[in-house]
Amino acid sequence: KGISNLAKHLVTLIKEHKSQKKDKNKMYTKLEQELRDIVLNNITIKIDTMIKSNELCAKHIKKMQSKDMDPYTVADKISKLIIK
Repeated sequence: KGISNLAKHLVTLIKEHKSQKKDKNKMYTKLEQELRDIVLNNITIKIDTMIKSNELCAKHIKKMQSKDMDPYTVADKISKLIIK
């Protein structure tokens, strides 16, 4: 009787351990996603601010309006400014 109780208890402990491990993985994934969202939001804010306040960006947008530059070229140039 003692060994069967011990085996049942071990099975219960193993199930609890697996459940806790799953919960930790879920929490890690959730925290990772939240961090990604925060970083992307910060970058978006900086990009918006830069596009609104940077003279070079304004010139590129005007060139885009007058069809002197295509949007992909402008985006590429602005991306290079941000990455610097």
